[in-house]
Parts: sequence; C-alpha cells; structure tokens
Amino acid sequence: MRGVNRDHLTADSLRSIGISQDDLASDAELVEVVQLLLDLGADLDDLVDRNLRFMAGPLVIRPDATVDVSASGYDGDREFVQLCGLALGFNGDAGPSKLTPGEIDTLQFFQQLRPMLGDDELLALMRVIGTAAARIARSVISTLRLNYETPIAEETDHLSDVATAYGRLSADLLPQFLDSVGTVLRRHMAIIAGRDQTWEVDRHRAATIEQQSVGFVDLVGFTRFTERANAREFVEALTQFERQVHEVVVQNGGTLVKLIGDEAMFVAPTPTSALAIARRLAKLEIDGSELSTVRIGIATGDVIAVGGDFYGTVVNSASRIVDLAEPHTIVVTEAVRDQAHGTLVFEPLGRTAIRGLSEQIELFRLAI
Repeated sequence: MRGVNRDHLTADSLRSIGISQDDLASDAELVEVVQLLLDLGADLDDLVDRNLRFMAGPLVIRPDATVDVSASGYDGDREFVQLCGLALGFNGDAGPSKLTPGEIDTLQFFQQLRPMLGDDELLALMRVIGTAAARIARSVISTLRLNYETPIAEETDHLSDVATAYGRLSADLLPQFLDSVGTVLRRHMAIIAGRDQTWEVDRHRAATIEQQSVGFVDLVGFTRFTERANAREFVEALTQFERQVHEVVVQNGGTLVKLIGDEAMFVAPTPTSALAIARRLAKLEIDGSELSTVRIGIATGDVIAVGGDFYGTVVNSASRIVDLAEPHTIVVTEAVRDQAHGTLVFEPLGRTAIRGLSEQIELFRLAI
C-alpha cells in the first residue's frame, strides 16, 4: 500500500491508511498485531477499516485461501459451481471471497457426481453437508472462545498472544480433528447402510419411504424457566436435557434426529424400542432446576426420508400428540399400542382431533 513501508510499520502510518483498533493496549501492540497478520498472509489492504480481532482466525485455519475461482481456470460448469458453492455455504456475503485448492477440488468432486445423482438430489445432499458443517463449526468456535481464547486473553490481555495460540492450535490439532470427524461420519454411514429396516422408493422416485416409530419429547415449563434463569442456569439445564436425551435414544437403538430448544425428535426402528426410549426419558431429571418433567408423543408407520430428516403424516401426528399430552405422560397412536410388547398397559383416550389432520385418531396413554 502506498505511503506505508511494510518493513518499518508505525502506529501513525497504519492509522493514516485506516488500520486501527481502539481496544488495544498500546501503539506497540497495534504494530505487533498487524505484523502478525501480515506474516499469516494478509495484505495491508485487507486490514483497512476491519476489526483486527476477527482477522487471525480465518488466516490460521485456511492459510492457502488464495484462489479466485473466477480467474482460476476452474474446469467445470460455472453456473452449477455457483449453486454448489451456495449449497455448501462457500459463497455467502459473510464468507471469504477466495477459495483454497482443497475447496476447488471439493467443488470439482461434487460436479463429477452429477450424472450419478442428478442436479437436484446432489444439491440437496450438499445443502445438508453445508448446514451440518456450519453447525459443527459454530459449536467448535463457540467452545474455543469460551474455554481457550477467553482464558488466554484474561491472562495476557494481548490480542497477538491469542492469535499466536490459535496458530499453534490450528497447526497441531486441526488436521487430526478433521480426520476424526471423517472417521465418525464413516462409522455412521456404515451403521445406517447396514441397518435391517424396511424401506422402499416412492413411485415418483423422489424419496425413500421407511418404516419408523417417531417420538417427540417436550421439556415441560422450559419457557417459564428461561424467563427467570440466568445464562449459566439456562445453559446447564439445556445441556443436561440434550445430553440425557441423546444418551437414552442412542443406548436404546434409536436416532436423535434433531433438538429444537426444549424439544427433541427421535426415531426408532420399532414401537417397542421407541417406547423403551420414552419410558426412560419419562424419568429424566435436570439437576439444579425445577425442570424434571417431560411429555412424549409417539406414532409409527411410513415416513418420508429426505435430507437426513423425516416427514409425513406419522411425523405430524407425533409432533401434535406431544402438545396434547399431560406432563409426565406418554401418549401414542393406535398403531403403536397394537405393536407394543404385550406386558405394557395402555389407557384409551378416545378419538381425538389432531390439528392439521383431516380425521380424528385413536390415542392411548401408556401407564408408567
């Protein structure tokens, strides 16, 4: 950049071109931080009118992000690669404008799958990958900020120390972390591919249809609890709920599909396994709070499997049933009752109108 000698940076020369950070302790630290960012691969132009606190992370995580895809000689359908980038979350307004060679290879790999999967199915799969990766990334960065960055900042009060520590962490652990995530994904793919479960393709070849028992678990009183709980109490309660639900579902052969605040959705291969999960969840307790009551709704039958999630009348029924259940109860459909283990006792609740369904359905309460 004109007027600034990179070999002899000063705080005044940096401020003259729009590079500053008011919350740094001294002019010397400003120069130190800028020099560190330059050493990591940034240009002075990149630092103008930017918050320097958020510059080091991307540079140490993606040091080879130097490829401008529009001028890279990319071999492929450029219109489709733009759609792929959006699906994976590569080219939103908040993302870096340049790609790494690995990201270019990734886009080329997915384009090779077009003849096998078709554009719509491929882009749907990529959206799932992009969304899941973004959630993992948010969790990782949030955890590091809380347990790694904050203690360093409190101890040294120097931004350069935090950036240097992140650099060491990225070099030492990031490759192993990414390999470990891939290992976990491979295992889950093997489990699902080998699961002895009835499935078929619908007549339009738009999705797979699976036999699943679907459950929704709602934590009673959570909204009222959050009104008076502080951040620590809120996080501890939510973490306990998520941990216990996850452990119970997985230990009993089910799959935790998603967590939605104070509610969780799970699927299980049979009504018996779904009820085993529900009976254990009915005893859930959240230490240190008054949140110790759940209500659960279960339905079973054919569901539409799309993008790692499940849809259809069975899912809608389970999600509506949980809203009708009283605290500390498990309410199920007639099909669940009919296929349950003979030792379980159910109390008939009669035919009930369910919001969104055209006909009333028979409901039963499990005695627990």
